[in-house]
Amino acid sequence: MQRLIRLVQQGLPLPFGLVKNRRSLIYVRNLVDAIAVTLSHPHALNQVFLVSDGQDVSTPELIGKMASYLNRPCNLWPIPPTFLRIAGSLGDAVQQRAQRPLPLSSSAIESLLGSLWIDNSHIQEMLGWSPPFTLEQGLRETLKQ
Repeated sequence: MQRLIRLVQQGLPLPFGLVKNRRSLIYVRNLVDAIAVTLSHPHALNQVFLVSDGQDVSTPELIGKMASYLNRPCNLWPIPPTFLRIAGSLGDAVQQRAQRPLPLSSSAIESLLGSLWIDNSHIQEMLGWSPPFTLEQGLRETLKQ
């Protein structure tokens, strides 16, 4: 996330315009609130809860929101995800030969292309919890720091 924030701050063109994924995020103050509720709620005993801000976004949507909140241009280029995966594989090969980590790798590409979303309905139904802060509020506060 920090690397993505830095790239957006720099206003560099990012090749994620065609990415169609789904990501769940959790703002730290929402996480703290969920933990506080589970610690004090009698129905939380021996339960496992997944929590998120409740609004899933794609990587291009996330970058667009970040750029907007940072007052930076949103430079998303429409590069097909297949090309990005190939670039990640090439990065892996270079990394193996150089024997040092590089920012371009298949794992870095997959972390931006892949979906990672959760269903937080269990904590909502069981404990009546809902995130006190929206995704937008959490992003704005995170990007202020």
